[in-house]
Parts: sequence; C-alpha cells; structure tokens
Amino acid sequence: GASEFDILIGMTLLDQTTSGESMTAENFAVEALMTNPRAAGVVRYNQYSFSNYRYGALFGRVNYKFRSRYIVNITGRRDGSTRFGPANRFANFGALGAAWIISEEPFFASLQKTITMLKLRSSLGITGNDQLTDYEYLDTYSPSRSYNGESGFAPVRLSNPDYAWETNQKVEAALDFDLSGRISGSVAYYTNRSSNQLVGDPLPATTGFSVIQNNLPAVVANTGWEVMLNYSIVDRSSFHWSGSVNWTVPRNKLVSFPRLKESAQYANVMEVGHPLKIKKAFQFEGVDPETGVFRFTDFNGDGILDQSDRQIIKFPGQRHYGGIMNKLSYRNVHLDFLFQFVRQQANAAFTYTTSPGGPYNQSVQFAERWRNPGDLITMQKYSGVGPVADAFYNYYRSSDQSVIDASFIRLKNVSLSWVFDGDLTRKLHLAHARIYVQGQNLFTITRYDGLDPETQGLTLPPLQVFTIGANVTL
Repeated sequence: GASEFDILIGMTLLDQTTSGESMTAENFAVEALMTNPRAAGVVRYNQYSFSNYRYGALFGRVNYKFRSRYIVNITGRRDGSTRFGPANRFANFGALGAAWIISEEPFFASLQKTITMLKLRSSLGITGNDQLTDYEYLDTYSPSRSYNGESGFAPVRLSNPDYAWETNQKVEAALDFDLSGRISGSVAYYTNRSSNQLVGDPLPATTGFSVIQNNLPAVVANTGWEVMLNYSIVDRSSFHWSGSVNWTVPRNKLVSFPRLKESAQYANVMEVGHPLKIKKAFQFEGVDPETGVFRFTDFNGDGILDQSDRQIIKFPGQRHYGGIMNKLSYRNVHLDFLFQFVRQQANAAFTYTTSPGGPYNQSVQFAERWRNPGDLITMQKYSGVGPVADAFYNYYRSSDQSVIDASFIRLKNVSLSWVFDGDLTRKLHLAHARIYVQGQNLFTITRYDGLDPETQGLTLPPLQVFTIGANVTL
C-alpha cells in the first residue's frame, strides 16, 4: 500500500561492578621473583576500590513512510541511572524526525536526468548524559591510618542528591542531493542547546573539600553549518579524477548564566552573549618612548591596572575548518592527496616563555626592542626582574596582543603508487603487486609564530613522515 510502518520496542539493562586493589611489595630475595608478591619481605595493601553502576532504559521507535517519499520518525525513551540521587534517577527523552524525498515527486520527473536525488530532512530531540563518577551524590569516606597509627575513616566527598541528568536539545535541517553521480553531498544546519552540565563546583578551602558535584546553571548554544561534497570530474577508461570537500562553520554562545558575576570561577572567563572560549584582556597602548616599558589602558582611571581593566574581549578558537581530498589515476599510476585548512585564533607563542632578558630562548620578534629614550618601537626594553618584567608577565601576556591569527593550510597526506599490470604480475607469478611512496604533514602555510598552529603552545608539531613500501599478493 501507500503507507509503511516500522515499529521497534526495546530495552537496555546494565549492571556493572568494578573493583580493584593496589599493593606495594619490597625487599625481594632475588630480582627474578619480583613478579611474585609472596616473595617480598614487606607487602603493603594501599588501596581497595569498589563501585556498582546500574543503568536501564525502555525505548521505542515508530517509522512511517507514505508513498515512498514522506517519512516521519518518532522516538521516545525513559532512562534510569544509579549515578543520581533517588529523586532524580529517571528522565524522559525523545526525538522527532521528518524527511521529504523531493526527487520522488511526479512533478520532478523532468529533472531526473540532472538531479537524480534530492532530499530535505529535519529532526529535533533531547538527549541525556550520566557520564560522571559513581556515588557522587553521597557522602563518601576512605579508610585512613592518619591518627596515631590507628585505623579510621576520612571524608573524601560531600553529598549532593539534587543534581540531575545533563540534557542536550538538538535541532538539525539538511538538504541531500545527487547530480547525476557527478556531484553529490549535503548541506546541513544544526543548533544544540546544552543545559544542566555536570561539573564540579569549587568550594572554599575552609570546607575541607575542593569541589562538590552539581549542575551548572548555564545554557550554551552550539550552532553551525556542515557542508559535504563528493565530485567526479573525469571518469574515463584510462584517467579518473574524483574527490571530496568538507567544510564546517561552528559557533557557540553562552545564552544564559544566572548570577554569573557572583561566580569566582567563571566571572572572568565567560560573558553572556559571547562564545564560551573568550579571553578578557588589557588594551595594549605600545611602549612608552621615554621609559621603554609597555603601557596599557587604565579604563577606570584609578592609576592601578587590575582585573577590572581587562575589558577587551578576544576570541581564541576555530572559526571554520575542513579538508579537500583528491584521487587521480592514470592507467596504473594513482595519486591521492589531502589538504587540511583551519581558520582560527590562538594564544601567541610568547605567552609560554619567560620575560625577555631571562635565561631562555625568545621569539625573533623580541630582537627589535627599545634601547634609548625617544625610540618608537613595539617591544619594551629587556629585563628579567622588577617592574619591567612585571609589565610583560602580568599585563602584556594578558593583553589583546596575546591572541593572534593561527590559521593554516597543511598538506596532510600524499600517496603515489604504481600497480603492476596483469602481464607483468603473471610473469612474476604474482596475483597482485603495488609499490608506493607516502608522505604525511609535508608542508604548512601559516602566519602563526609558534612551533605549530595545530598543536600550539610548546607541544611539538605532528611528525613529518615518509614511507616507501610494496604490497605483494602471491
């Protein structure tokens, strides 16, 4: 008939017990017996751990298709987890999806030779997360011998039975297409809203505990575009050229955070209406030509630079990224290569070094420095100690000069291979043979001043690797 139903009902039950024990063994009679604790003169049992995690879910899905081109999908589930207190152990989640295969419509028949498939789809739903440590909602204790050698118990965690499931609301719309096999792909827009994030709230040291498990009262929106294209430029008997392109434009924003200004942990690193990854910075005014020391804007005019003067907001992080892959073959020769590209900002490499004048290597930008009164230069005079060093350590590295362009284009992979033709393999009594040369991370185009724009900081760049090899099948 015109209608088709697909119904699924299921359940998940998980009972997971984890236990472990650690020990220290000393004074072995001989080194050969060090794998056997019984051969040790002294054995100390340091720690024993045990946890039990139970999870259950009941779920169902109904998929309805009408005339092979209208599709509706409804999913619902109820989940329960022992990682929450008794009052918040269960939660309901669900999703709704719909699709319209436009290319199956009668009015589309005249376009079938050009557009073989065109599909519009959309979905919305809510998912949950319980990925945290067991028993976080309970007061917990650990055995201790801290008082005069006597056994006892020491508190290690404060209880909070009120936190609940972390939730994520997802909405997506996309268009899938295929243009006669030459070009195919999809264009999608998504928006996710995360709330009730499971985090550890910091506590004053006077409480005796560093954090307590809680739900962060923030709403974070993640939106973006995702584009995927597959193409076939040439498809002949002796020459083929195909490839793919992917491009992602991610954005995120802190939608709301009640009492953010009162939060000692987040007030200086978050701002409602801005991305999560921001940096509040001092405004750099250059080098004082008379003293040779960096100058910064005193926004409140009190003559003192402090946290209230960090009013410039910079945005470290990715703006968009993607890759371009191509596959070419001419007779028995094959060439594959992949370019990776990223548009982003990052912390400048000098933020990981000491002040100029200290006993460490510095960036080349510090070579052009202030030397004499009246010098109009962008780098202050050298000094490893005192107020000049403080101007670098405390202010310059936290100014708007500390976030720079770290965009790059990298030739990520190249592979050149030659497949032996049939006559040659038969002469050599082989079923298949191929020789190849491969290279990884061959070159990078970037203006980033550090070791590598992808790894950043003091982390070494990805290794440049060359491989020569052969595949032979007898």
